[in-house]
Amino acid sequence: MRQALDAHMIEVNDNGFIPDGCPIEGYEESRKSGAYPLRRIMDLAALAAKGDAANLLRLRKELSEPNEVVRYWAAQGLLILGDKAKDAIPDMQKVVADDESVHVRIAAAEALVKLTGDPEAMKLLIRALDKNPNSRIRLQALNALTYVGEKARAALGEILNAAESDDEYLRDAGRYLKFVLEGTYTPASPCYDTEWAAGVGARRKMLATAPK
Repeated sequence: MRQALDAHMIEVNDNGFIPDGCPIEGYEESRKSGAYPLRRIMDLAALAAKGDAANLLRLRKELSEPNEVVRYWAAQGLLILGDKAKDAIPDMQKVVADDESVHVRIAAAEALVKLTGDPEAMKLLIRALDKNPNSRIRLQALNALTYVGEKARAALGEILNAAESDDEYLRDAGRYLKFVLEGTYTPASPCYDTEWAAGVGARRKMLATAPK
């Protein structure tokens, strides 16, 4: 089944490995020559997901590749390695400072903040959340902050702004992280749009009272 799924993904040029907001998203852009080497990216993503320190050198090398999506998955692999990626800290600091892709910089910044609390990496996450005009990139930064734990308090003002955003994804993710940092989150916390939540409640009630 895994082989069948991989073959199908290659056949349809599945865009699922491209970070949201990346310029090569979409049917035409992702099919331009060299834009999206999907088979290579699938192999790298599978390697990254293993979290095996034996792959550290490969991931560090891929951080220097010309293709943005390849570099993104290399950075994700280092993030997944956690403490086992300490030898790659200088590589990730260079990415945060110099990489032309904000998606790659955010992934590397998340890894650095979790590893060391790197102030420049945290500044990048805060700027991306507060200033980037692309809402999907702002969401990537907000998601990164969600996974750095208490260190995210440095971005509390920007998180509160996101919780009031007109963009539903930013708003919902911002509300969730706000509750977490306040220590008040429960599964009943109103993270999602009130009207949406009311609709879910109505559907649940309908299902509960429906004849068996």
